[in-house]
Amino acid sequence: MFLCWIISIYFFCIIIFFDESVIFINLVTWFNIVYLNIAWNFLIDSLTAIMLIVVFTISFCVHLYSCYYMFEDINSSKFMAYLTLFTFFMTILIISSNFIILFLGWEGVGLCPFLLISFWNTRLQANKAAIKAMLINRVGDYFILIGIILLAIIFKTLDFYTIFSLVHIYSFKTINIFFIEFTIIDLICFFLLIGAITKSAQLGFHGWSPDAMEGPTPVPALIHAATMVTAGVFLIIRCSYLFEFSPICLKLLTYISALTIVFFGFVGLAQYDIKKIIAYSTCSQLGYMMLACSLSGYNIALYHLLTHASFKALLFLSAGSIIHTMNNEQDLRKLNGIYYTMPLISILFLIGSLSLVGFPFLSGFYSKDAIIELAFYYFENPLIFFMTLIGVFLTTMYSLKILYFIFFKKNFNYYSNSNILLNYSFNYLNFVPLIILGILSIFIGYFTKVIFLGVGNNVFYGSIFILMKDDVIHSEFIIFFIKLLPIFIIISAFFIFYDNYYKFFNFNTNIYFINYNLFLFFNKRMFFDSLINLFISFIFFKISFKIFFIFDKGILEVFGPYGLLNIFNKVKQNFYINLHSGFLFNTLLYIFYIVMLIFFLSIYIFFN
Repeated sequence: MFLCWIISIYFFCIIIFFDESVIFINLVTWFNIVYLNIAWNFLIDSLTAIMLIVVFTISFCVHLYSCYYMFEDINSSKFMAYLTLFTFFMTILIISSNFIILFLGWEGVGLCPFLLISFWNTRLQANKAAIKAMLINRVGDYFILIGIILLAIIFKTLDFYTIFSLVHIYSFKTINIFFIEFTIIDLICFFLLIGAITKSAQLGFHGWSPDAMEGPTPVPALIHAATMVTAGVFLIIRCSYLFEFSPICLKLLTYISALTIVFFGFVGLAQYDIKKIIAYSTCSQLGYMMLACSLSGYNIALYHLLTHASFKALLFLSAGSIIHTMNNEQDLRKLNGIYYTMPLISILFLIGSLSLVGFPFLSGFYSKDAIIELAFYYFENPLIFFMTLIGVFLTTMYSLKILYFIFFKKNFNYYSNSNILLNYSFNYLNFVPLIILGILSIFIGYFTKVIFLGVGNNVFYGSIFILMKDDVIHSEFIIFFIKLLPIFIIISAFFIFYDNYYKFFNFNTNIYFINYNLFLFFNKRMFFDSLINLFISFIFFKISFKIFFIFDKGILEVFGPYGLLNIFNKVKQNFYINLHSGFLFNTLLYIFYIVMLIFFLSIYIFFN
């Protein structure tokens, strides 16, 4: 993994600093059917080069950390193999030059979380979470497969740049569905969009993401920072040539992502499991990335993807160290005073939290504020801008909640228990990746700002397409007060938290949630799983039982091979019984009499 990281740096330097626009690697033709020529061709442009840096940096740190975290596990070698396979499929997805190779990596990225989440397969919840992740992602994969089939039918090819160069020709061709006209590009983008928001755990398809916490801690760190959830964002950025000609899909994505930011901010604030709070934070931050894509700020979305990967991996791995030390305890209310025993972990977690919040001059500050500034110029609905600010406030609140509970609240009854410190030990495999990620969380945003932002920036020329829109340009010259607004919100959240945390964390939920029922609504994750079961899953179960089950158990078993054999056996058995009882002989005699009577009557009628 370290060697792969070095190679990714080499490609990054060639593409970004030495003006090599694209590297095309042609290996071998896979299959050639009619007009579809699918080859193992790999494409490395500026988008790919940056994604490779993200994936291999985080993967290297997670692999190194896993050597410490899974050292005592009897199946640690299998776990490392699964992690490497995960990174391999993500790499295939990133460097693909056509939709078939991308779909191969996409499916692999969906398979590996199933293997990793259920790694401790003696735990029922881990197995259920793995199946849930697999099934929900099947929905998105089904839609994206339909989109790929439509692309093949319409464009007669699946190569990226061949399709992208022909999009404007098909942008005016329409199709009528239920008396409503859509362009063909709208239809394709809709299917690709459903696949992307499923993989990136946006509102409506998010159910698998928090349940992924059932796996070992390195698993959510890899899933939520660099691989699976970023695949959806990468797909939309890669297909910017398509989405720019589908304003309907971009508008739909705008509202989905804005709602995701707000709702999962509230859900995260109402949780008490440290890993699930960070998981819902990931869903919210992915909402920011998707919002930037919907506003044609693809470069800004990629910028936030880069910074988010560093501080989110830092948060997960730091939380893993805390949980590992505290005998696998994840409830915030039982984790107190850790700062006094694990100061280095506490400082690193603090850095990650402040970067997540968007504290000035940390990595998250540069990318997150750029998205908020971009949303300011979305004049169609000013509410979108306010929703991004609400997201900033909620992010600050649940980050302060974690910091207060774990590091600064003293509960000496629990803190004095010596059993909680049994696993604490200094290990370089543990701290080196955390320190690397801590440094990136501080500096990566500042040092890469020139690559992603700035009018006239041509780093992504050819890899990202943006129709001429004033919003993207105006965000560079926004009012200074708007630039300071997120900072004011963060400072206000600090003061509100400081004044009220005693009441709030003594379970007086009226302060932030008006009443207990509203708190319960968000604490139970908006009862989303229950609603899905009630209105979708159970309905399909009942339909399956009343229609398909009866068809299988009835028609197929009666008229199928087994059913016909059973009927024949019953007829044969009845024949022998009736033969010996004389009933069969008498019945045949009566039938003979009736037939002869009908025959003679018909002859009589005919001659008369």
